[in-house]
Amino acid sequence: METTDDSDMFFLSKAIALLRPSVNEGWPMGYIYPILSFTESIVQKTVDFFEERFNVTPGQLELLKFIQNVHRIHRNEINYQAFWKAQGRPDGPLFLFIFMDDYHDQSNWHFDFLTPQNLEQADLRDDDRERIEAEMAISPPHRFKINFLFVEKTEQFPDQKFLMEIWAPMPSNENEEKLKQVCTDFATMFLSLQSDSFDIRSHSELVMNLIDSYPGDFLRVGLEKMSMQKEIEPLYLMYNQFLGRMAELIRNAKIPEVVEGWRRGEEETMLMVYRMTETEEMAQYRGTYGPIVRLTRTEITDYLSSLQEEKTSADEEEQMLIDYEIQLYERNLELIDEMEEGSMNLLFLHEEWAHEYGVPFACIAQNISE
Repeated sequence: METTDDSDMFFLSKAIALLRPSVNEGWPMGYIYPILSFTESIVQKTVDFFEERFNVTPGQLELLKFIQNVHRIHRNEINYQAFWKAQGRPDGPLFLFIFMDDYHDQSNWHFDFLTPQNLEQADLRDDDRERIEAEMAISPPHRFKINFLFVEKTEQFPDQKFLMEIWAPMPSNENEEKLKQVCTDFATMFLSLQSDSFDIRSHSELVMNLIDSYPGDFLRVGLEKMSMQKEIEPLYLMYNQFLGRMAELIRNAKIPEVVEGWRRGEEETMLMVYRMTETEEMAQYRGTYGPIVRLTRTEITDYLSSLQEEKTSADEEEQMLIDYEIQLYERNLELIDEMEEGSMNLLFLHEEWAHEYGVPFACIAQNISE
């Protein structure tokens, strides 16, 4: 198969990795959502790749084509806000079930809208009603869940389940305006990231504004909206993944018991450094995407002294690695000296991705225990 450039190869490899679990399991698993930001051309190439290079069954290939068509319809051919308005602009959470019978002719499609208010009267099996009720109970009010179903395909290929779920914000005028602002804030953040005069503090403020101002559904759909206006770069996808990781880890770090465990009675200014890595030898750190290093001024100063001592007996290659570590911890010391006295702070780094994509994958979250 021919691809045109490195960007195509990047997105093709990502799409293959995202879709393989769904093909193996027989249904579109929830974490394939990043493909919604990929172009139709990439999704077509991905389906072609599976058909030509993998020993997929007719049912598995049909499942891939189902995902491909949902991708196209979701991005280009369906007006969710019109459906919402036609239902009287209900409050959320709102679950929309779209029953398809043809990928290109929507005239016979059937639509069901479920809200907490009409769920009791809906024509559902008791177990389905209980499951949906439980899911709605933990869904935020802005949650708009779209369920694409092709029942006839499931009957034709019983080893596959033709149901694809997409989470988005409610298609209200207010949320549409908020999504426009998300795109603007994303663009500002990406400009800062690629600036020749990159400043980690000002950049971190832009990142924290995104994390603090918008729920995850808005950030995910914001990137989709950007990709519809202009094809996104590989960097955008990877930094959005970095941002999502940070948001998750910051939420976890704010748990009082976590802060207390890190503090262990220490009252000095503290910097918890997340050095993210994808390497298999670091698999034990998968829960935090990499080891967490606890630092105070005293600990940094002591570590720098030990590195300088280690350097005196190191060979040339080892000295290069030690110099890199010294520079990193000298920067950490500069950061901690500028932080509020006695505060708890987080520093996120992904050195591999910084090298691969040519921009700093680095961000600070300050005073997280406030």
